[in-house]
Amino acid sequence: MEKILSISIAAYNIEKYICSTIESLINRDVLDKMEILIISDGSTDNTVKTGKEYEKKYPGSVRVIEKENGGWGSTVNTGIINARGKYFKLIDGDDQAMTENLPAFVQYLEKNNYDLVLTPYIEFIDETGELKEKISYGEFARGGISASDIPENAYLNMHECCFKTSLLKENHIKITEKCFYTDVEFVIKGLSVTKTVGFLDKIIYKYRVARAEQSMSINGCRKHYKDHLKMMYNMLEFEKNYSGNTRIKKVIQNRLKKVVMMQYNIFCFLEGNREQKREVKMFDERLKQEYYSYYNVPMKKIKALRYSCLLY
Repeated sequence: MEKILSISIAAYNIEKYICSTIESLINRDVLDKMEILIISDGSTDNTVKTGKEYEKKYPGSVRVIEKENGGWGSTVNTGIINARGKYFKLIDGDDQAMTENLPAFVQYLEKNNYDLVLTPYIEFIDETGELKEKISYGEFARGGISASDIPENAYLNMHECCFKTSLLKENHIKITEKCFYTDVEFVIKGLSVTKTVGFLDKIIYKYRVARAEQSMSINGCRKHYKDHLKMMYNMLEFEKNYSGNTRIKKVIQNRLKKVVMMQYNIFCFLEGNREQKREVKMFDERLKQEYYSYYNVPMKKIKALRYSCLLY
């Protein structure tokens, strides 16, 4: 049977979570129209073993793909290359899907032909499983629209996005490898070639928060702050060179303003030693000289950070 939805799981040493992730994607009403790609990024624990047990149990719907470690972006690239479904969606190996909403989602994807389909997501606490408030689109979510009608202040996350697979393949969308925080890159690059957008008001993605190992935790930010800096510069250059849809460009610019603010916040998480202060000064000066439209960020914290780094 034709596959409507390919779900690519970024899997690196997640034996603790992989069962709950896969189980959340198993809905027998639509499983034959889905393919679940478990992309093992050089895992050394039981991630692959567990994945292959599901592959054996659900042949034709679950596939394990093993590759050398290359970071989150490399799992996305591998997923895109191997995807056979009409649509392509990402899920991190420690997150989950809203199982009961998958039939409505697959049916919507089967009947429509939008480049990008957006669905709300919800957060849940790692230790307790407590669900946090639903994130909604409000007036944004009204049927299908042209990319030219996307609100400029739209703030899209990877968890919401489901791109047409052919769109990603034909435009050779490729994500930076061996670098954290490239989910932003995936959204921006996919959005840059999007012409139509559809909405389904069903929660599909459950995003696990408050896990100490996550890249967005304070410890994760301290450890990987240079990766965030690398991703940010890559995307600022991408936006500078983008000459497509003017509304999409505005959406990308607004998304990157949040990325820049996050970079400043990450610098505030650091120890503040002499080398790091020098890095903040270099970053701030480069932003001012090369990307001035992103420089004037109205946050007291940023002004204080600039002042403290000038005094060292």
